[in-house]
Amino acid sequence: MMKTTNLTQEQKRLRRLVLSEYDITEAKDICRYILKNGLWNEGNNPEKRMLGRSLQSAMVMAYCRPFSGNQRTEHTLRRPSIDIDKRLSAEQYGLHEDLMNLRHMVFAHTDAEIRDLEIRVESLAGFPSLTTMSTVHEVMFSQWEYMLIKTLFETVEDLFQSELKKIETTLTPGDSF
Repeated sequence: MMKTTNLTQEQKRLRRLVLSEYDITEAKDICRYILKNGLWNEGNNPEKRMLGRSLQSAMVMAYCRPFSGNQRTEHTLRRPSIDIDKRLSAEQYGLHEDLMNLRHMVFAHTDAEIRDLEIRVESLAGFPSLTTMSTVHEVMFSQWEYMLIKTLFETVEDLFQSELKKIETTLTPGDSF
């Protein structure tokens, strides 16, 4: 492994941008696969639906990684330092926020607002016994929503690439970090 101590802020930012671009590319590739293979919510095939839901979860998690704050490390910044709220259209920023909220409430955590939960205490042989009932409100995107999401991912990927190109011009050939 390369030595990564005593990095400048700009080098740490560059490392975060590169990692973030990897995440966005992964999300975009998953989205394209879902679209290509018809794995959105209109299907009735249970196996395709399960695969679509699993890929959707992976896609949202990959997209949100750069914006969710990463563990503190001496090798990189926590976030990519791009003012995404100022660089996306209002519609795209709204979609970005929707994906972030879904990440927090559905895909990375189980939010009580998403899952109806009823707990009953019954008696079983004279002892308290719990009976639970739970309904999960499934979140699956439509084909149209996936197309909008793919466009968002492409735009965000372009933003990261643009920032990387700016930094690239300041680097010295032969540097390694």
